[in-house]
Amino acid sequence: MSNRGSEWRKWDLHVHTPATKLANNFKLSEGEDPWDKYCEFIEDCDVEVFGITDYFVIDSYIKFIEKFKEKFPQSTKVFFPNVEFRLSDKNKDAEHIQFHIIFSNAKATIEKITPFLSRLPLISTDDIKLTSKFCSENDLTEVTYKKAMVNLDITIDKLKESFSSDEYIVISLASGYGSLRPGKSDTRGAEYAKEIDKRCKAFFGSSKDTDFYLNKKDGRSAYNLKPKPVFNGSDAHSFQNLEDKLGKSYIKIDGEGQVCDYSEITWIKAEKTFEGLLQVLNEPENRIFIGDHPVVLDRIGEFPNKYINSIEIDQIDSYDDKDGVWFKKQKAYINPELTVVIGNKGKGKSAITDVIGLCGNSHRQKDFSFLNNKKFKKKELAKNFKSLLLWYDGNKNEKNLNDIIDENSIEKVKYIPQNFFEDLCNNIDDDKAFKKEINDVVFRHIDETERLNKNSFDDFIQDKQTAIYNQIKLIKNKISELNTEIIDKQNKTAKNHIENLVSNLKERETELENLKKNAPIKNYDEGLISNLDNNPNFKRTSEITASISNLKEEEKAYVERLTIINSDILKLNQLEERIKNEEVSVNQFIDNETFILKEFNIDPQKVFSQKIKFDITVITNTKMSLRNEKINIELNLGKVVYDEILHSSLNVDVSNFIYNKIIKLTNEHSSLLSGLEGNTKAYQEFVKQDKEWKEKQENLLGDETGKNLNTINYFKKEIERCEKDYVIDLAKFKEERISLSLDIYNKKKEIIDIYLALKNNVEKIIDDNSDKIKEYNINIDATFEINSFTSNFLDYINKSISGKFYGTNESEKVIKELINSTDINDQESFKEFLEDIQSKFEDNGDKSQPPFNQLRQNKEPLEFYDFIFGLDFLKEKYELKLDNKSIEQLSPGERGAALIVFYLLLDSNDIPLIIDQPEDNLDNHSVYKILVPFIKDAKKRRQIIIVTHNPNLAIVSDAELVIHVNIDKEHKNTFSFNSGAIENKKINNSIVDILEGTEPAFIKRKDKYGF
Repeated sequence: MSNRGSEWRKWDLHVHTPATKLANNFKLSEGEDPWDKYCEFIEDCDVEVFGITDYFVIDSYIKFIEKFKEKFPQSTKVFFPNVEFRLSDKNKDAEHIQFHIIFSNAKATIEKITPFLSRLPLISTDDIKLTSKFCSENDLTEVTYKKAMVNLDITIDKLKESFSSDEYIVISLASGYGSLRPGKSDTRGAEYAKEIDKRCKAFFGSSKDTDFYLNKKDGRSAYNLKPKPVFNGSDAHSFQNLEDKLGKSYIKIDGEGQVCDYSEITWIKAEKTFEGLLQVLNEPENRIFIGDHPVVLDRIGEFPNKYINSIEIDQIDSYDDKDGVWFKKQKAYINPELTVVIGNKGKGKSAITDVIGLCGNSHRQKDFSFLNNKKFKKKELAKNFKSLLLWYDGNKNEKNLNDIIDENSIEKVKYIPQNFFEDLCNNIDDDKAFKKEINDVVFRHIDETERLNKNSFDDFIQDKQTAIYNQIKLIKNKISELNTEIIDKQNKTAKNHIENLVSNLKERETELENLKKNAPIKNYDEGLISNLDNNPNFKRTSEITASISNLKEEEKAYVERLTIINSDILKLNQLEERIKNEEVSVNQFIDNETFILKEFNIDPQKVFSQKIKFDITVITNTKMSLRNEKINIELNLGKVVYDEILHSSLNVDVSNFIYNKIIKLTNEHSSLLSGLEGNTKAYQEFVKQDKEWKEKQENLLGDETGKNLNTINYFKKEIERCEKDYVIDLAKFKEERISLSLDIYNKKKEIIDIYLALKNNVEKIIDDNSDKIKEYNINIDATFEINSFTSNFLDYINKSISGKFYGTNESEKVIKELINSTDINDQESFKEFLEDIQSKFEDNGDKSQPPFNQLRQNKEPLEFYDFIFGLDFLKEKYELKLDNKSIEQLSPGERGAALIVFYLLLDSNDIPLIIDQPEDNLDNHSVYKILVPFIKDAKKRRQIIIVTHNPNLAIVSDAELVIHVNIDKEHKNTFSFNSGAIENKKINNSIVDILEGTEPAFIKRKDKYGF
């Protein structure tokens, strides 16, 4: 037996018949049967449950039932007798207050109503004392229905004498004629209204009265009056009333523009039984809606593809029961709100949800507890059975129970199998799966238009991060280039380096002074020099001396040119490498973006035209030319020995090499000089020595610009640069480096901003439900955090060298104090942190050395600076916290509580949610403080199916449908469903049979259901 349990249906508990005793306006033409027309109205309208009403008696109810059953014997409409009474007391408008008693339609109850009425004393509105007048047909005819009244207290006492409390409901009027309407200053009337309120279980009224009687407005709650339901009834007294009001919203305006008559639709969520109506008294807020449509029906109408109608499981045609009957023509309807599956242990509770998960493409198939290779799929038993999931939009999902789910398919249900839930809660050592579940709930709060076509939080964030990290990589490259310059300038501005330059300068200046003191001595007779011009050997040596001097100048120019060539070749090699890398990068970019362009049917060639191929021929040729020139210079300078084979392509004359020319001329000069004698020889030796002496002076002094290394002018210029220019450069480079680091900070902040947007979406929902989760302080951190900075920083430092980081404990204290004093989420504060680290590292008390002399021997300054200013230690943190505990610190029970909050309260996904035995991973406190209220809240937004071995969960969660599952193992494992609302007596019995509840649930169950 299967039904959907408590469903929203139209009820009208205040409808009069053609036999009503007062204001009977059911008029027809002569010869027409009003009962035929009345019954047709009732059957044809979309109201499903009625209160058939008359004054003081139930005669018209009994007559209607006879007529209706005769005319429509197969009708599913349900009817309750509603007896309307008038009290002797009056309201502020001098109207006698009216009230109703709705009775159960059970045969035993119906049989007791007339005897009860015949014992109920009457009072007359004429203030005539009545004796022995009761609510019987004869007495009422005598007193007249217009004047008849009863006393409320006597009526209540007589009811208790004749009926049990579950056979009737006393209802008063909240508004309209004969209602409780004490004036503002009517103290006595107000007190009487409270007394009537206490004796009634419900009220007839309008949607405007609902909040007052639910204690949502000031007034009733102060008097300890419990919330009560308000029903709107049509109070139909004519066929026109039936036409206008039955199951419809109706409003009538009089000639003065005032509302003179109206009616609203009453929806009640219950089985069409008197037990269902009694259940409404227990849940007046959630079981009644006055208006056009309850929200859930609007949602079903808007998203019928997201609500399961039913699940069917059956054998395939060829199966012969040889391995058990199992599933045979089994069908269970699913309530659109909360369905709870109950059953004893091992009786197949998880079977129904596994099958729904299979048909709904759940991606948790590996966690199924019934449809797995150790149970029902063992030896391929499952292949003998099929299933069909029917949705409200008429679509069907059919599967063989042995099928494998394609995890690339879209999940139509969110299924949390028991095994999966347990793993998430208990696997403390691996948080990835738990975080993924939480993050994916958060991800669904991103507007679909902004999800970048991603299906998960991780994919979305990675996509965002990739672009940002690529930009950060470029910034880090610039920082590394700056760090190279800074290291160079810190070396050059160090005191010991400058002192070394000064020392070298003094050494060169001393050499120059000594050289000047040792000028060549003229050991010849100057008077005889003029006569030497006629000496051919003397003349030749002079020519050779001049030629060697010219060759030396040429040699010097070659050396300078060779220096430039070597530098140029290095630059061209680096440029060529960068161009090649860029070519690979650009083409990789084109390949990646081509796929996106094709998504939009854009021809990639219209955007990129073709793959990039940089032409570096001119660079290669330039390098070749420079290399040839280099070889030629090196041959000229004697740095390379000429090889006829190797250098044949150069087409050079070895004899013309400067190096060879100088050797040749030097040898010739030495030979000629040895042939001279006396004054001639002395003069030539002086000329040679004087030339060499002057060249040495020039070499010591160097060019005035200081470009010649290791010369006096070089050292002077370099000292000036170290003391001034490099200091300025260093300050500028460090400022640029901080600026670039902040650029990285801001790029990382863009990721934080993404997290913050998600955090804000979720925290709004948390704030809106703060009263429900006040015992569970849930918050999300979206901040920066400094990760492993202290240990990594100090790993570079030699803590035995004096400075701010001297000593192991002392250095740790310095770093931690810096971190603790920094608000890393404030850019200015973080900038100060970088500047403080920089200054403390440089302020080592020893200006003679560059600051990185504090580094350990195996640590490179560039690596150290790249670590600090590249900000790899600055991490973007996104973390859920429960009571300020991170995920890693949560106990299994706390994890279970957090998951329930996210699944039921925060998850914006609106596909059906199925959770198998969630209470197993929660303590009792969490079950009643989190699971229950959040289930109640979640079922308003999505269809919920819960599997539990504790049927109390169905009771305290106010389940709309309970499915009792059983496998009869003594009769070939025959599987069966028995379903209905909580108030259904068969379901009551099932709950009692398998009850394993705790004391709070027993108490609540007894209060609400009487069992």
